[in-house]
Amino acid sequence: MRSETKNEKIRRIFNADDFGDSSIERDVMRLRDKNLSESEKLNKIIRVAEERSPRLSLFNEFLSCNVLSQIINTKIFPKYRKPVVSVAVDHVIKEQFEIIQKMWFSYSDTIKPANVEEVQTDIDKSQEVLVLGYYFMKHKETGNNMIFGIDFIEGFNTGYIAMYTNEGDSKIASKVMKDIIFWARNNNFLKNKKIDTNGRFLKLDGTKMEDVILKEEIKNRIKSGTIDMLANVEKYKKNNLPIKRGILMEGEPGTGKTLLAKALAQEIESTFIWVTADDVTYPSDVSYIYDMARELSPTVVLFEDIDYIGKDREGYSGSFDKITGELLNQLDGVQSNEGIITLASSNYPKALDKALRNRPGRFDIRVRFELPDSVLREKMLIKFFGPTDISDLDMPDMVEKSDGYTGAYIKELVVATVMLAVTKESTMEDGTAIVKKEFFEEAFNQLEESRNLDDKE
Repeated sequence: MRSETKNEKIRRIFNADDFGDSSIERDVMRLRDKNLSESEKLNKIIRVAEERSPRLSLFNEFLSCNVLSQIINTKIFPKYRKPVVSVAVDHVIKEQFEIIQKMWFSYSDTIKPANVEEVQTDIDKSQEVLVLGYYFMKHKETGNNMIFGIDFIEGFNTGYIAMYTNEGDSKIASKVMKDIIFWARNNNFLKNKKIDTNGRFLKLDGTKMEDVILKEEIKNRIKSGTIDMLANVEKYKKNNLPIKRGILMEGEPGTGKTLLAKALAQEIESTFIWVTADDVTYPSDVSYIYDMARELSPTVVLFEDIDYIGKDREGYSGSFDKITGELLNQLDGVQSNEGIITLASSNYPKALDKALRNRPGRFDIRVRFELPDSVLREKMLIKFFGPTDISDLDMPDMVEKSDGYTGAYIKELVVATVMLAVTKESTMEDGTAIVKKEFFEEAFNQLEESRNLDDKE
């Protein structure tokens, strides 16, 4: 195959309509414009850039400057600060500017409507704010035009805000950015709230510690390392005790770990971050969560089903290995975790990395949730049947038959029994169920068959 000559290469470059490499394009423009002055060359470059980018052209016209004299002041934020930052922007911008227009540009520079969202400012409050787009605006004090941009990209752990001005207004832009950051820091409505890793508020079901039927020693041990610790921060400091704890709750599914976590979230007055396995895909997700916890401290971080996050690194490689390593680093690494309590639930603790489960400083307390004994099973049955009429039932028989059941299975047994009573119209005049022994037996047999399906496969 014949190679191109030097002259053929030059003709191909100069005749090309679209240069893939911007540096080649600039070199070509310089060669073409060798008879122009430096000022004329710059003006031509700017005109070409504006022709190719409607956004750049619009920015230059609105700010009465060219791209070379634009000043851009940018600040990057983690994703969980989206609601706080966007509300801070709304407050500061509308106080200091008259908004002329809002819009957004796609990555191909197509003009699109700006994205305005209802963001939660509390569990039952929200505010409509700009989360993706540009404000074209006039400064109320000077009358000068400026542009503000915000972009919290879905799927990324960060977002940014930016001010675009000409050189003369750069100090105003800098002050506006500082005002936004100051407002967000002093009005952070995520602090002392119950939230997920995206900063969304959790709607709790009202479960309290007294509603959780467990052995008192288990409840007291966990309460001591969470509620009591956070209520006595000053006393802990006075005695040089660290405001930092790691508690691992382990046991079969359905033994009350998640229920107790809900009760803690309800009663703790500090920040509570609920983390699920879906929230942790990469090692950076772990550091993101702890950065969030440090900013909002004192904080309780709950890892629900940590088995899927802190896997034993022996036998695994790649992302699992790195995620576990980052979790170990965040729990007991260089950065301070003062004011952070890590709470985790595990159905299969032996699947966890040994450095995670057998090391004070990471998980200082390990609490085993056993199957309920006869005393607890009776308490559960009485609680779950509630106001229904169970005078026909044999409580000792029910307690004996539910031996080996978790709390979740006992609740399901009661629900199924009462449903049969309602379905078969065994109710009082006010609708309250009259539970008969035959309903319990039917529900029990159905549940037993369901529980033993795995043995038949």
